[in-house]
Amino acid sequence: MGSVQRGGAFGHLALMVQDVPQAVRYLEEQGVRIKTPPKQMNHGKRTIAFVFDPDEYLIELVEPLALPT
Repeated sequence: MGSVQRGGAFGHLALMVQDVPQAVRYLEEQGVRIKTPPKQMNHGKRTIAFVFDPDEYLIELVEPLALPT
């Protein structure tokens, strides 16, 4: 079994969190580098952000889908 080469067909990992802005603030305080600060997805249903892991891979933080009330 060979090792995975950086950029070799791996996109990114996504983690669901309850509060993306709060998670990003915490990660930033811990020294995590932020690629994309919290923002609404194009259709305005979820807040997302992207951070880098220590190996520079992207991790997406996404909130649960907000259903219309």
